[in-house]
Amino acid sequence: MTLGSITAFAQAPVQGPIGAAKEHRHQMMKQIMNELNLSKGQRDEIKGIHERAHARMKAIKASNVSIDAKKAEAKNVHLRSKEEVMKVLTPAQREKLKAIQKSMHLRSGVGHV
Repeated sequence: MTLGSITAFAQAPVQGPIGAAKEHRHQMMKQIMNELNLSKGQRDEIKGIHERAHARMKAIKASNVSIDAKKAEAKNVHLRSKEEVMKVLTPAQREKLKAIQKSMHLRSGVGHV
């Protein structure tokens, strides 16, 4: 689970295996957000970040550029979203998030820290 995933908390569940994975991410993000003790204002800001990133990703997907260009732009959107979310968090929340990510990374053997 990555910091960028924190913006995925607002996605509606979808049917099938992809929907199940999205629902799992949604539940994990709810848990992380609860552990971070985010205020309503912070939750609203993160939801807005997610919605803007989601719209940009849809535009990238629909564009007529190469796959490599789409991947590069999607990576940029992901990184910008992570930076925006980090600005919403307090220093203590950022440290707690890093600890949560480290714990998840150690348990899964994959991920970002």
